[in-house]
Amino acid sequence: MNVAQNGGLVRNLHGQIKNLNETKFDLVIVSVGGNDVWHLTSLRSIRKELRTVLPILKLLSNQRVLFLIYNNIGFAPLFPKVLRTFLKCRCDLVQRTIREISEECDIPTIDLFTEKTENPFLNNPENLFAMDGIHPNSEGYKLWYNRLWLIMNQNGYHF
Repeated sequence: MNVAQNGGLVRNLHGQIKNLNETKFDLVIVSVGGNDVWHLTSLRSIRKELRTVLPILKLLSNQRVLFLIYNNIGFAPLFPKVLRTFLKCRCDLVQRTIREISEECDIPTIDLFTEKTENPFLNNPENLFAMDGIHPNSEGYKLWYNRLWLIMNQNGYHF
């Protein structure tokens, strides 16, 4: 079941899950925060919302929640270099906040090419980004998917 929302922000998470009270899941995968980078959502707001929503997600999934932290938006070729530098720094702060609260809630995070080193999106942007210059294309999503399953298997998430 996918309850994602295009353009979603961390503050939208509670609304996205509010009708799932009686539903039980084998695993919940959360991936949010990218839009909060360029919306300049305060880190305090992100912390507050995640501290509210992540425990609810743990109840819906018998404590099995993963948080995907995906490619730094500062690497996206759409933006001019000066803006990419700002977005990279801002994204680092948002991702660090997500990791902090996830760890506090005992929720593992999986990084999907968030660093400069060994990042195929930096080495091969013309073949991994969609035409919008922000989102991955099919090949880029394939890399994310394969990395997700590799890390899940390495950490005992077998289905």
